[in-house]
Amino acid sequence: MPKKNGDENMEKRVHLVLSAMDLGQIVEGLEQRKIIWQETANYLRFGFTDLPVIIEECSKASEAQAVADHYKHIIQMIKDQCLAQAIEKNGATG
Repeated sequence: MPKKNGDENMEKRVHLVLSAMDLGQIVEGLEQRKIIWQETANYLRFGFTDLPVIIEECSKASEAQAVADHYKHIIQMIKDQCLAQAIEKNGATG
């Protein structure tokens, strides 16, 4: 579960400055990792996958699903922050 601001045990935050193209490449890579872990979960649940992917080393569908969900969370945080920056930029100039 993501930690909230003000939590004493909050993970250290990192601020990066990247080009939009570089960020797009990172998100694309994360999307691929999410798909692979989702397919690993599907394989462990149903015994097959519809996509030609290499299944990750994992023994429980729930663990694979948790990893896939974490990738989904990371991707969504990046997209939300990009949108907030775009709104802030447009609001400051428009």
